[in-house]
Amino acid sequence: MNLKRIGPIIVTVCLLAAMASVAVTPAEAALTYQNWIFPTSGDSSYGYINYIKATKDGLELSLSWNGLKKGLGSEGAKGLAIWTAQLYARIPQRSFSSIDFLIEPIGREINYHCIAYFTWPWTRDRANPVNIVFSDYWSGASWWAWWID
Repeated sequence: MNLKRIGPIIVTVCLLAAMASVAVTPAEAALTYQNWIFPTSGDSSYGYINYIKATKDGLELSLSWNGLKKGLGSEGAKGLAIWTAQLYARIPQRSFSSIDFLIEPIGREINYHCIAYFTWPWTRDRANPVNIVFSDYWSGASWWAWWID
């Protein structure tokens, strides 16, 4: 038996066993890297949100097929916005510490993007990912969202 080939395998198996024995809460069940977060299978948003990327003045939210369908309803879109705020708060390099105060307008924007995605197929590239600019909500620059309300 060649220990040079088996040694790394044994170490990998031991590390995986140690990682499996650690209890992971749903809030911790996501991979983060600098200004990105990717929900993993232990997170309630897994299967709905592909990733969130923090930008200079907002975020980029990529929804899966299930996320797009969930976002068609206002309550589903609000749930996606809550998950987005929770995940955003865990991104190491982000512009704002919390975006909880923006859950309602983010939910509306998600809802509008999902409606556009399914209503006008030629807008799909612009409807997903959802690009959210936070300053639009306190400057009034997000005219469509303000006009709909």
